[in-house]
Amino acid sequence: MEKIVLFLQDDCLEISQSADAWFRTKAYVNGRAAGVIGSGSMRIPVKPGETVDFRIAEAPYDLQQAVLEVGRSLDWASFRWLPSSSVVPGESSWHRFVETHTEQELQRVLEEAKRQQIPGYQ
Repeated sequence: MEKIVLFLQDDCLEISQSADAWFRTKAYVNGRAAGVIGSGSMRIPVKPGETVDFRIAEAPYDLQQAVLEVGRSLDWASFRWLPSSSVVPGESSWHRFVETHTEQELQRVLEEAKRQQIPGYQ
């Protein structure tokens, strides 16, 4: 299980995430983006009373849409994009996939779709 470790020191919040994390985390202070971490650590300045929250950083919208187009071309069937990884069949599964995978992983899906010459996907 992946985890994020937080340390509050003086006026900085230090965020650490393992090097093998499958996601990037976006930090927000008072609702404004303060930084993105993929692995390693970063420091975010905070003041007393400020709120900090974290979300999985999404891949760019156009990239997500391109991957969903692959899914549509396959009529939402399963798709093997790595020797040991597949997108689970079903439209909702494809949507969940693009929401939870990194930009690099979505790029890999597009590369594999081109390599496999998916009908209807250019």
